[in-house]
Amino acid sequence: GGSTGGSTGGSIAIGSTGGSTRTRTKPPHPHPHASTPIASFNAGVAAFKRGDRAEAARHFEEAAAKRHPKAIHNLALIVEDEQPARAVELYRAAAALGMAEAQYALGARLKEGLEGAYYPNPTEALEHLTRAAGKGHAKANYAVGCMLESGTGVPAPDIPGAQRHFEVAAAAGDVKAAVNLGRLCEKSEVAHLHGQAAKWYARASEAGDPTAAFNLSMLHASGTGGAPKAPLKELEFLRLAVARGSPRAQYNLATKMLRGEGVPRDEEGALKLLEAADAAGVDDKSARMIRRIM
Repeated sequence: GGSTGGSTGGSIAIGSTGGSTRTRTKPPHPHPHASTPIASFNAGVAAFKRGDRAEAARHFEEAAAKRHPKAIHNLALIVEDEQPARAVELYRAAAALGMAEAQYALGARLKEGLEGAYYPNPTEALEHLTRAAGKGHAKANYAVGCMLESGTGVPAPDIPGAQRHFEVAAAAGDVKAAVNLGRLCEKSEVAHLHGQAAKWYARASEAGDPTAAFNLSMLHASGTGGAPKAPLKELEFLRLAVARGSPRAQYNLATKMLRGEGVPRDEEGALKLLEAADAAGVDDKSARMIRRIM
């Protein structure tokens, strides 16, 4: 499984909350005929749903000027394509008002940076992501887990910390977090942790993840990670991973088909799988085997 952070995209907030905490960034100036912040916010949501982004932005500007955190966040989403630097400052303002989604959005953007708009700042990014994670934000917990695992924004990798955050995210239904947690458990030399790998892979596989299905196949092949050694289970999850498009699974199943290992020999079928794996760039093993059988 991968260990990079999730998407930095966001969806428009539709609830109606207020806020009173001071921010380092001043929200936009109020519209001369601004109504209450909640009314302006709701009008902005209605305009956005109609597809009128300009009208939505005007109403969100009105509510944002009165420190309505979701309006500030939504305004950031609307202006981000054309004004990314301003969007980051708007996310910063909403984050300072305690909005978890804005804290996540700000952290995700500061982690990567954007050339010509704002510099990457992993340390500050981790601070904002950790605040959102503390409020149960699943994507933020996944992102913090990835950063702690890789040692990004911290002096050194923190694997136990990464596991804790992946567990929170996985419990909330984040499939990538479950895959990463399974991978960390599989690599662990602590017996009770190592034995949980299959459980987390199974959870991710049930949600349709191809990597999790492939990894489960490998555990059943070796009888490790809490999975019994079971050739039929190995083949079951290998086929499942192939059906989901896993290049590594395509390669492994192709080698079995070439050898007749647990499956009927089928060079033609194996060649198709090897070509698919090669096209996906699994590595040069597929290309070498293709040349051998052609």
